[in-house]
Amino acid sequence: MTSWKAVLTVDLSLAGWPEAVQAVRRGQFDLVVDLQGLFRSALLGWLSRASVRIGFAKGREASHWFYTRRVMVPDPLIHAVERYLLIPRALGAAPQTGALEFPLAADPAAELRLSQLLNSAGILPGTALVAVNAGARWPTKQWSPAAFAQVADRLQKEGIRVVVIGGAAEHHPGTAVLRHMVTSPMDLVGKTGIKDLIALLRRVRLVITNDSGPMHLAAALGTRVVALFGPTDPGRTGPYGPGHMVFHSGVSCSPCLSRRCANPKALECLTSISPEEVFRQALAMVRDSSQTGLKKVSVDHCGN
Repeated sequence: MTSWKAVLTVDLSLAGWPEAVQAVRRGQFDLVVDLQGLFRSALLGWLSRASVRIGFAKGREASHWFYTRRVMVPDPLIHAVERYLLIPRALGAAPQTGALEFPLAADPAAELRLSQLLNSAGILPGTALVAVNAGARWPTKQWSPAAFAQVADRLQKEGIRVVVIGGAAEHHPGTAVLRHMVTSPMDLVGKTGIKDLIALLRRVRLVITNDSGPMHLAAALGTRVVALFGPTDPGRTGPYGPGHMVFHSGVSCSPCLSRRCANPKALECLTSISPEEVFRQALAMVRDSSQTGLKKVSVDHCGN
């Protein structure tokens, strides 16, 4: 596998734009691939002066006007991963055969740190371990911390160890879960970098999570996921691959794709998902001794 030559980090705030433009121009790029498909990402590609700029033909915010090549999406409801794969195919890459893999290299230092953390918490190799992630960028994507706590407590009472995770920006949802719990999980909220998180997600048997970055990381690593979906569409951005379970209430206003809930019953799409049903599904998946070869579970419309 060819590795990245470099990762160029740019600030796309108003103040950061001049330096961002200079940074991409210094790269003297021949090709820009815009997977985001927004005005600012497409504009930055255009300002790079790359001779070839490729993106989706129906990109949002008129982004397609900045491309030299536009890729049609045959079905707007296909999963985001399948949609992104249309661009390398348009550039001449061979179609994917077999299961799609996401190679995320293990970091020995992170693996060692994780082993030390788990050992210090009395979690020995072979212990059934479940990660709980209550954070998400949108408040409308966040299942109740109290509901997460109910599920986590039930699992711990069944002898399954729970670790609560979350980045620094997600500190409040994670600590809220901890406050609601009556048992004592392992607290890693705000305590893991990306490499440590990848090491942890490789180690756990299951991740219970909102629609979030850790959900996608877990799926990419082949770790099974129980995901709680409200305003977003699990068919388009759910955990990719076989063996996962999505709870999606199916209320009429979902998916609204909105950061603000307009339903008179606030966040009904999430509050209608039963902690009892999530617990039962999670317990069954943890106790399933088969770690591979699982059939893909269709989106499940659970709740009242």
